[in-house]
Amino acid sequence: MKRIISSIAIALILSTQLMQAQACPIDTFVHKIIGVAVGVPVGATMGLVRGGFSKATEYSHSTTDTLGGGLIGTVIGLPVGFALGLTTGSVTGVVKGATDGLTIGYDHPLSEDSLAISGNFTSYDPYSILK
Repeated sequence: MKRIISSIAIALILSTQLMQAQACPIDTFVHKIIGVAVGVPVGATMGLVRGGFSKATEYSHSTTDTLGGGLIGTVIGLPVGFALGLTTGSVTGVVKGATDGLTIGYDHPLSEDSLAISGNFTSYDPYSILK
């Protein structure tokens, strides 16, 4: 009789443990890991491209305006601003894209924000990572 009761008790404990293990499915965890594995490289690449070009256009216009516009300001301001914006925007874009791919990719796998593809192409702000 003791063996029967102990066998039933062990069966109840094991079945309870199995039911609790099913409450957190493994596919959700795998989905989150895939979101990070895809989000980091894609986010970094898109951050590089979008951050570089968004800051290059912004710096080109602001440098030209700072130099007074006109022919001389445009000839000097466009290439200088473009080079500075492309460099700084690309570097910070890679960091922001990879960080968003890691954090947002885990919370919201394969979303537009985790892949750095949401919004207009030049509306990307890579400097928001510094705030």
